[in-house]
Amino acid sequence: VSKPITLTITPAITVNAGPGQTLCADISGITLNGSVSNASGTLWTITSGTGTIAVPTDLITTYAPTAADITAGTVSFLITTTGNNGCPAVTSTVTHTLTPAPTLNQGPDVTICGDSAYVQLNATFTVASGVIWSSNGSGTFTPNAVAANAKYFPSAADISSGSVILTATTTGNGTCNPVIKTLTITITPVIKLVVPSSKNVCENNSIVNLTASTTSPVIWTTSGTGTFSNATSTNTTYSPSSTDIASGLVTLTNKTTDNTGCKTQSGIVQVTIAPTPIVDPGFPQTVCSTISSITLNGDVQHAAGGTWTSNGTGSFANASSPITTYNPSIADTTAGSVIFTLTSTGNGSCTPVSKNVTVTFKKIAKVNAGPDQTICGDSAFVQLAGSVFNAGGGVWSLIGTGAFYPSTIDLNAVYTPSKADKTSGSVIVTLTSTSNAECPAVSDEMIITITKAPTVTVSSDKTVCANNAVVSVSGTSNGVSSTIKWTTSGSGTFAPNNNTLSVIYTPSAIDKAAGSVVLSMSTTDNGTCKPAQAYITLTITPAPTITAGFDKSICADSSEIKLNEAKVTTATGVQWSSTGTGVFGPNNTNIQPIYFPTVSDKTIGKIKLAVVTTG
Repeated sequence: VSKPITLTITPAITVNAGPGQTLCADISGITLNGSVSNASGTLWTITSGTGTIAVPTDLITTYAPTAADITAGTVSFLITTTGNNGCPAVTSTVTHTLTPAPTLNQGPDVTICGDSAYVQLNATFTVASGVIWSSNGSGTFTPNAVAANAKYFPSAADISSGSVILTATTTGNGTCNPVIKTLTITITPVIKLVVPSSKNVCENNSIVNLTASTTSPVIWTTSGTGTFSNATSTNTTYSPSSTDIASGLVTLTNKTTDNTGCKTQSGIVQVTIAPTPIVDPGFPQTVCSTISSITLNGDVQHAAGGTWTSNGTGSFANASSPITTYNPSIADTTAGSVIFTLTSTGNGSCTPVSKNVTVTFKKIAKVNAGPDQTICGDSAFVQLAGSVFNAGGGVWSLIGTGAFYPSTIDLNAVYTPSKADKTSGSVIVTLTSTSNAECPAVSDEMIITITKAPTVTVSSDKTVCANNAVVSVSGTSNGVSSTIKWTTSGSGTFAPNNNTLSVIYTPSAIDKAAGSVVLSMSTTDNGTCKPAQAYITLTITPAPTITAGFDKSICADSSEIKLNEAKVTTATGVQWSSTGTGVFGPNNTNIQPIYFPTVSDKTIGKIKLAVVTTG
C-alpha cells in the first residue's frame, strides 16, 4: 500500500552575533547587534565577562561591562537561535575588545597674587594624544593652548575679577570620549607699598620721618649705619650716623614681610643729608671810636645767604649781605662795643646757624702838651709836663733844633733849646700820641717863646807879678741889661768904680798872697733872665828872687869856675852873662853852670858874672 507522504523542507536557520568591535573602556554599554533568519527567537549568553546583558532574549540589546571586563580587555558573547521549527538551534559568537579610556590630571586649584605674571600649568594625560586649554577669562596661554605645560598669563580683567576657571580637554581620544577637567585660579589682590622716593635732611636736623603705606607688615633697612626708632613700623624715624652724615647720602629700603603669595614689595627712600651751614662772621675787630663805617666780612657756606643783626643802634648798609658795612651810632661807641650776629638764611632742611663777632671801640687819644711858656734865652731847658690818655704813650717833636732829655718819649722830658732856637725867638713843641692801635694819632702843640738873654764879655785872663800887679780890665754887654757890676773874689779895689765897663783893679796884699783872684762882670737889670756873667782870672805871681853866689878867687891855672851856689825862686829859668869872653857849660841857661874862663879873662885878672831870671 502506498500512501503518499508530503515532505515539507523548511529553510535552514542562520544566526550572526555581529562583527567584533573595539570599544573604549569609558563606554557605558556595549550594543549586541545580532541577526537571525528562519528562527523565531534568540538568546544571548556571556562566554567571557562579568557584566550583565540588559535583555538576553532581545536580538539587539546592550551589555554593561564591569571593571573586570575593562581590565581583561575583552568580552565574548554567544547567540543561540530559539523557535527553530524542528531545526537544530544555530549559534554564533562574537568578541568585543575594550581599550583603556583616556585619563587626565589638570593639576590642583591655584591661588596666586595679582602681581604674578603667569601660572605654570602641568596637565598630565594617558591614552589621548593631547590636551587643549581654555579659560572663562581673557588671559592667554603661552606658547599656546595645546601645550600641557603651558603658562597662563591672567589678563587685567582676570586679576580684577579675582578668579578664573581653566578647562583642560583631552584630544586625540580615538573611540573614547574626551576627558574634561577644570581648575580654578584664585587671584588675590596685589600688595601695594608706597614710600616717598626721597627725603632731604640736614646734618644739624638729621632725623628722617618715614611713612610707608601698605597692608602688609614691613621692615626697614639702611645702606648706612644709622638707626631706626622702630624698624618694623610703617611710621618710624631714622637717625643717621656720623658716617651717614659724612657721606651725605644714605638709602633706606622698606620691604613687605607678610606677602600671602604676593611678591615682596620694596620701596627705596634716597635720603640726602645736607651739610650744616657754616657761618663765619669774621674776626673780632677793634676800631677807633671815631670810625664812621665798620666793614663786616662774613661768610656763609651750605646755605643761600645770611643776615646780620646787632645789639647796637647803628645801621647796616645791607643786613642781608654777609659782606656789608655798619654805621655805628654814638650810643654804640659810648657803650664801647657792639655784638654782631650773622645767621644763615635759605637753609633748606637745615636749622639756621648763628655766630657772633664783637667789634670793640677804642677811645681816641686825649693829648695835652701843656700851656705855652715864655723863657729867657739863658734858660738851659724847659720842663715839659705833657699828658696822654687812651693811648700807649706820646712822643715829642718840634719845629726847632733843640733836644729832649732823657728822650722824646718821656712826657715829663726837659727840652734844651738850641742856639738857633734862641736866635729865632720861639719854638713849637708838639706832643703826639703813640701806640694808638686803630685810632689816628692825636697831637697838641705848645709854643715856647724865648726872649733874648743878656750877655757880657770880658777881656781874657791875665797874669801879673806881685811887684807889678795893677791891671786894667774891660767888658762889653749886648744891651739887654742897662747896667753892670764888677765884683772880685778877693779884696782889691776897682777904679773909678765897679759899675763901668772898663776899670782898673788894684790887688790887695791878700790877693797877692793868694796868688790869684777872679774878677766878675755881671748884668744887674735882668728882668726875668738870669744875670749874665763873665769872668777874668787874674794870676798874681810872686816876685822872682835870684842869688848868684859868693864872689870867687881862682888861680890862673884853674880851668873852670863852679857856680853851684846860685839859687832862683818863682822864675822858671835864668840866663848867665859875663864881662869876659869865657863860656858857660853846659849852657848859660843852667841855674848852676860851670864857667870856663879864657886866656883873655885870666890876663885881665877880673871878670864879672851876672845872672837874671827868665820866665
